[in-house]
Amino acid sequence: MRKSKNRRRIIQRLKELAALAKQVCPEANVTIDANGSDEVDGWLIAVVPDGMEEKVRNVLRPVRESIYDQDGFWINLSIYERSEVREFELAGKERG
Repeated sequence: MRKSKNRRRIIQRLKELAALAKQVCPEANVTIDANGSDEVDGWLIAVVPDGMEEKVRNVLRPVRESIYDQDGFWINLSIYERSEVREFELAGKERG
């Protein structure tokens, strides 16, 4: 059975993940969102330099799983390389 969800605790855990992402990749642009929906309790969104996505994900994933085991919080990791974000932004501009 999942433990009672505590928004303050979710935010604390998200901040821990964000700090770890910045430790692994100081150039990362990291955003957290504790507004859960359905099965997801929070999101960590990181935009990292090209070539760093896998490294950051590999460090964060086991910590995220540990958070789930300890607190029952499921945190979605959305990690993008800068070139992916630029391509998405350009596609959006083309559509108006």
